[in-house]
Amino acid sequence: MVSDTRLRVGFWIFIGTLMSLISTAVAQESANIDARAVAEMKRSAEFIAKLESYHFRARMLEDRIDASGQVIEHGSVRSFFVTRPDRIRVEIEHDSGDSLLFTANAKKVVGTRNSGTDFAEIDSPGSLDGVVDLLIMELGVRPPLANLVYSNLWRVLRPRIESASYVGEVKLGSARCHHLAFRNEDVDWQIWIDAGKQPLPRRLVIHYKTDPGGLTVRASIDEWKLKIAHDPSQFEQKVRKDANKMSLSEMAK
Repeated sequence: MVSDTRLRVGFWIFIGTLMSLISTAVAQESANIDARAVAEMKRSAEFIAKLESYHFRARMLEDRIDASGQVIEHGSVRSFFVTRPDRIRVEIEHDSGDSLLFTANAKKVVGTRNSGTDFAEIDSPGSLDGVVDLLIMELGVRPPLANLVYSNLWRVLRPRIESASYVGEVKLGSARCHHLAFRNEDVDWQIWIDAGKQPLPRRLVIHYKTDPGGLTVRASIDEWKLKIAHDPSQFEQKVRKDANKMSLSEMAK
């Protein structure tokens, strides 16, 4: 039989090895995380989370490789109107001419396509975070724009950051911006945050490393309004009697 002494020695060797591995992992993570990049991203995320109502508009471009190997660009303009805690309006105008209007309040989530010829309607999940999840999973409103609506954006982002770099301060249009770069196993993403008193995102680029089509999304946010008029009708829609009913996921196709 193995003596108690040998068992104790083996146990402490195991514990020492485990602690060494943990220390190495922590050190490697620290080496990959730039403190200033994290601080600037956190500052922006917390600033947005405190806004009670806001609007932003972005020009969004998606590059995807088609079946022949050709890179094809798809463009759209996307406008978000948000009133916390449970109201959102999203207007999407594709370069192809197709349009999508999505509204949500405490009761209903409604999507209409092409001036209301098609529609989808479900009960509201009851929170903006739940509505954002619907935007991402059902309608294909890709991050990073939809992420800007989460009630606690930093809590959503931080676990997904495996590497963070502060690229530098650059001029973007008339604004000085902090250029930050982040990555994890699935995506590489960059963000340009206004270096002034209002740390708002001005540009975002995200590359989906595991996407079969090599998807890269670029968004330039050309308009921010930090307080919008309280108009409940803005967050609801009247469905046409002759509209074709479908699911949210079908509407996104």
